[in-house]
Parts: sequence; structure tokens; C-alpha cells
Amino acid sequence: MSEPGRARWRRAARSPLFLGACLALAALVGAGLLADFVAPYSPTAVDAPQVFRGPSASHPFGTDRFGRDVLSRILFGIRVSLGIAGASILAAVGVGGVLGLLAGLGRAVDQLLGRVMDVFFAFPPILLAIGVAAVLGAGPGVAVVAIATVYAPFFFRVVRASVLAESAQVYVEAAEALGAGRAAVLVRHILPNALSPVIVQTAVCLSYAILIESALSYLGVGVQPPAPSWGAILNEGKEFLALAPWVSLFPGGAIVLAVLAFNIIGDGLRDALDPRAEVR
Repeated sequence: MSEPGRARWRRAARSPLFLGACLALAALVGAGLLADFVAPYSPTAVDAPQVFRGPSASHPFGTDRFGRDVLSRILFGIRVSLGIAGASILAAVGVGGVLGLLAGLGRAVDQLLGRVMDVFFAFPPILLAIGVAAVLGAGPGVAVVAIATVYAPFFFRVVRASVLAESAQVYVEAAEALGAGRAAVLVRHILPNALSPVIVQTAVCLSYAILIESALSYLGVGVQPPAPSWGAILNEGKEFLALAPWVSLFPGGAIVLAVLAFNIIGDGLRDALDPRAEVR
């Protein structure tokens, strides 16, 4: 790594916001992975005498209408919400990235793929996700497909733009002059230089994927009860906001924390990976 690149990484690492976001995200992921050990109760255990108990020592985040511990449901919900968001963005990166590379094969392929992606961009992301989920049915797998369908075109455009920009560089002309085929140039030379914007876009899209997954579960076309998705927990508490606001308040706070952490990390990665960023 060049000295300016190391300087940008050092500047990002010294940012309190970036470090705080990384720690918050690490804590969320760790809590989700260790939910079986750190959650005080089963996320689906019904306890009728404990219905709508407020936050206390035995139930730090209170209980819901079935007496289930809200903290335990949020901890297990990390696996569901972050797992679906991560799987969907991984699929979107794979599909969109491959199609973006294929767009560099020639003008005809570029125009064809570009017009197909324009069809997806014609729909608002949340409406497109709801439409896909409504057609395929409800469930975690469907939520992954729906969110991946929404964000694959974003990664297509990011990779395509990088391919077009790098194709005009001298090293690409030199590789082609030495007899390298177009596909080999794309994979060996252009792809490594297109990874930086993809990494930044991945962090940003993860935050939006969490929001869409929560929205799908909230609307009943994503993860189905009694599975502890953050969106499903919000939906279960919406009718009792005046009686038991903690049922929706705490999962909403978890969503805000995760989305904010991914956005701050995305900003930090952009500053660290962008060679045009000012180094002080």
C-alpha cells in the first residue's frame, strides 16, 4: 500500500465515530452469535403472568403481550435481521458484480444489460422488494431474494462505472496490446481496481438492507412470527404503544444503531479507499 493510502487508513482509524461504529457493530454481531448464551430467556417462551411487564432487573427490556422477554427476542433477532441483510447483499454483489463486468465486454452487451437494469431502477426499492416478496411468498429465503433483487442493479452500476473508467487506462491498453483477451483483462486487471467502490457500496447497502428486511417483516411478507425478527417485533408492539412502548422502542433502537453503524463505517471506508480524499 502506498504512503498516501496508509495515511488515509490511519486517519480513518483515528476517527472516534468510525471506531465507535466498528465497536457497536462488533458488539451487535457478537451478541447475535452468542445469543444462546447471553440471552436470559428463550425468544419464543410464553409466560402469561409476565404479560406487558415493564423493564426491570429480571426483564431489562420488558415483556410483550405473550410475556416473552423483549431483550432475548432482540438478541436472537440480530441473527435473523443481520443474517438476511448480509446474505442478500452478498448475493447482490455476486450477481450485480458479474453483470457489471460483462458490461465491459462490448457496447452491445453494455446496452442490453443497462436497459434491463433500468427496469429495476424504475421502481422504488421498498416497493420492488414488497412486490417480489408478494409474488414468491413469505419467509427468510424470500426476503433474501427480494432484497438482492433490489440491490443487484446498484452493484451493477458501480462495477460498470469502474470498468468503463479503468478501460481507458494505459495499463489496459498495454495488456490488450500484449495479446490478452478482453475477458482476461477484465478479471485480472480491471476487477482488482474496481473493488474499492464495491466495498464502500456494500457497507452502505447493508444499512438499507436492514431497513428493508425490517419493513418486509413488519408488513408480514418477510420473516413470520414467532421468529424474532426486529421488524416482526416492531409489528407486534405497534398496537400497544400507549400501554407498553418498550416492546417497539428497544427493537427500533437496535435498528437505528445497526443502520447508523453501517453508514458511518461506509463513510470511513470511502475516505480510506478513495485516493482523491485529502490527506492531512
